[in-house]
Amino acid sequence: RRAECELGVRLIAAREPGVKSLRDVDLEMLERNRDRLPENVARRCEHIVREDDRVMATVSALRDGDLEALGRLFAASHASLRDLLEVSSPELDVMVEIATGVPGVIASRMTGGGFGGCTVSLVVRGAEEALRERVLRDYFKRTGLNAKVYAVSAVDGAGEIEAR
Repeated sequence: RRAECELGVRLIAAREPGVKSLRDVDLEMLERNRDRLPENVARRCEHIVREDDRVMATVSALRDGDLEALGRLFAASHASLRDLLEVSSPELDVMVEIATGVPGVIASRMTGGGFGGCTVSLVVRGAEEALRERVLRDYFKRTGLNAKVYAVSAVDGAGEIEAR
């Protein structure tokens, strides 16, 4: 995936001065250069460009307490990881489907490097046990695999510091 994105950057940069990474590409620029990109490269680049926009929108939604927007953004992110970057798996998709069907789950998506692994779900306080029960009940039935559920709480982490 990295090599495909790097190829996309090289092909776009040949026509667009100043492009050094996909961080320098917006959706309009990507569409303007899509004809230069192999289809799989275009899909990978589209995921990255749109995901950058989703990250900024997620920051705003978190700041504003907009839970509906968070749900939509996580769903779009997971779909893009599945369909454009192609790093999800049927098992991860099932986990997201189960989680998003539980009342109190705001959002769910795969996380990590993909190709199997983990999902992260944002859950209203008090709905954690309902999510755990549903996952433990349904995931094995649908995949033949045992699931593990870890309840964690978000806390303030690293932040900006001012230079002295």
